Amino acid sequence: MINRTSKLLGLGLCIIMTVSMMGCTIEVDDLNSQLRNNLDKVKDKVTEIAEFGEDLAFADQYDRVEGFSEVFSSDILSLSIDNKVGVVKIYEGTSSDLTVNYEKKVKSRNAFEAEINKAMESITVAIKENNNKLEIAVSMTKDLENIFRNRAVAFEIFIPSGVKEVYIENSVGAAELVGLDVDYIKSNISVGEIKISNSSAKEVNINTSTGSIKLDNTQLVGRAKTSTGSIEIYGGKLTGDTILESSTGSIKVSAGLAEGSSYNFSSKTGSIQVDLQEDYAFKLDAKTSIGSIETNLQLKDVYSQKGILTGTIGDGGGKITLRTEVGSVTINKK
Repeated sequence: MINRTSKLLGLGLCIIMTVSMMGCTIEVDDLNSQLRNNLDKVKDKVTEIAEFGEDLAFADQYDRVEGFSEVFSSDILSLSIDNKVGVVKIYEGTSSDLTVNYEKKVKSRNAFEAEINKAMESITVAIKENNNKLEIAVSMTKDLENIFRNRAVAFEIFIPSGVKEVYIENSVGAAELVGLDVDYIKSNISVGEIKISNSSAKEVNINTSTGSIKLDNTQLVGRAKTSTGSIEIYGGKLTGDTILESSTGSIKVSAGLAEGSSYNFSSKTGSIQVDLQEDYAFKLDAKTSIGSIETNLQLKDVYSQKGILTGTIGDGGGKITLRTEVGSVTINKK
């Protein structure tokens, strides 16, 4: 599994290097349309890499799958999960209890019964309840005999409304959060995408190294960062100061913004698109090193030159800062 993941990351690096070299050979004046096409191809390939990696980790052809379920009291205020390989899904539950469902999945190299048993025994899921906190930690012993092909633990967790903090750590595997109403979400994933939908959080800190970040119909404030992958926000509202960062990947935001707040969206290699859903007073500061800047906004106090656009809407109470080194920038009123 480690070798396969390394290959995926290596493939992603090759794509990034290819784009960088293309940027060195294309004349700036001819770049705009070709740049968009190339960046879209990169985005699609990055998504394919992340999905491919998850297919490797979570293939259906396991030698054995064992399911478990545990129920905990409604006194839990904080949930943390530290997984190694496997999907983590967290939903708002319908009861006052917290329910943890998980599956241990293994595939050996030779499908021998003894190897399958060893693979199952090599996975430990420790669940500890302490001072209104529920901590879940997955550990896997080293494959010293080289007999394991795939090992994963997939979680499906239903939390009551009293849970206010969610922490997720995962090496390989997506995280999906649906219908949550919490104070804080923190997620760190090495390979895999992060999806949050129909949820509300007073603060988030979301990170993935290889994978996209998708927020749908969600109200939140905070920071989201991916090294290789896109960031997409549709519906809902960014309710305060928010930072979105992607090293290689596009950023698309079509959501409400809060008056007087500051928004900083940046990508080193990727386009940035912001669709304002309502009237919003702010100062715009947009810049791209290689690419175009487009807007349908009626700005005042405009300063515009190649790769730079600044201006003000209304009294300029808020601020939107858009930065990309290679890619176009678009901000429009829907």
